[in-house]
Amino acid sequence: MGLSNQQNNVRRAALDHLPTMRVGYSLREIPKMKCILLALATLAPMGFALAQTAPNTPNHQIIEAKVKDKELLKMVSGKELAIPQLRIYDKQGQQVADFSSGFEPETFKEDLDKVLRSPKPTEGKPGLKAELEIITDTKNKKLKDLVPADFTIVEYWAEWCEPCREQSKLLKESLDTHQNLAINVLHVQADPTKLPGMKVVHKD
Repeated sequence: MGLSNQQNNVRRAALDHLPTMRVGYSLREIPKMKCILLALATLAPMGFALAQTAPNTPNHQIIEAKVKDKELLKMVSGKELAIPQLRIYDKQGQQVADFSSGFEPETFKEDLDKVLRSPKPTEGKPGLKAELEIITDTKNKKLKDLVPADFTIVEYWAEWCEPCREQSKLLKESLDTHQNLAINVLHVQADPTKLPGMKVVHKD
């Protein structure tokens, strides 16, 4: 459904007040009104991000979730929060891949394909159980038990994050070639702009 003229005008007005955003971001305090403007400006991209991740096969289950507010505050307090982040766990809950050091669109699908075809547990890394402890459903309630699967993919994103949308698109394309595998995808919102008085600014 397209936006009305009034909605488009509101979105353009909001965008006029926003800084240019790039791949790297840090956080700082701002007045609440600017947080509202940012939210208005990013309503349309949010829908795009969700659509790009939606699976096309019954074997692939998508679960919408979010980082607990208190955990997200710990992540961003005095620090930079790098997103997108994506980690993969096997059926035993062992981590087999971590794409959190930086999103590389040129090699992402190839690297992901290698993991899904020949997973190797990473020694010394926290398992899926630890990751689930910082996540809730979208209503801040405990996640329901996940359906048993060959892999669980945990993808962190935010509405304003362009690389997140690109990663979600490539993830969907890659999973379409692995329809024989049972895969849970946790699409986890990690948006610090949802916290009071926080704003995203681009990293120098």
